[in-house]
Amino acid sequence: MKIIGLWLLCLTLAACNATNNTTKGAQGTQGVNPPNEPSVVETTTSTQAEPRVAHTESACVPSDYILPTEPPVGALALLREREGKESVVVGGYQQGSLRAGHGHLLTRQDKQKYRLGDRVDQRQIDRWFAADTQKAWHTAVAQAQEIGEPRVVEALFAMVYQNGELWFEKHKKTWRYLKQQHWDAAASEAEDSLWFRQTPLRVRDFQTALRNICP
Repeated sequence: MKIIGLWLLCLTLAACNATNNTTKGAQGTQGVNPPNEPSVVETTTSTQAEPRVAHTESACVPSDYILPTEPPVGALALLREREGKESVVVGGYQQGSLRAGHGHLLTRQDKQKYRLGDRVDQRQIDRWFAADTQKAWHTAVAQAQEIGEPRVVEALFAMVYQNGELWFEKHKKTWRYLKQQHWDAAASEAEDSLWFRQTPLRVRDFQTALRNICP
């Protein structure tokens, strides 16, 4: 009888162990992604890493905005930061072009004095920057007046300085949304461009300026 009792006890213990192992195995597979299925955590992290332009009340441009006659100091400082500075003449982005200073594209007259590799002093860089920003600002003001909203001028100022006064010929949909005063649509459209793929930070600045226009 003792032998039979011990045998029954062993069978009971073996059954319990099998049940426990099955339960642990089921719990151990929870939260594990099947092969080739992206992790939810990784997807969330990737999405958060992509910067989004936030509308902040402190940066909101009010409706009583007075259009400055000169580029604001803050806009000039941001432009210097984004453009960087070349103290030596380097090749431009188009064949045969040269640039120096804060993104200054050398004119035919400039090329008579400066050649590739020549050093440019700070005074000349400052003169170029002053002339280029004045021209870009006046163009931006004219385009803002065509749009019918002076508060868009700083977004246009940086756009014109980087992409030229005829930038809207390449960004036709963005220009159309601006003329309709659909700021968020224009901001989103600007992201769907070669401009964004090449200089995403500049596009983010443009989007911020548009989305900070108060309703």
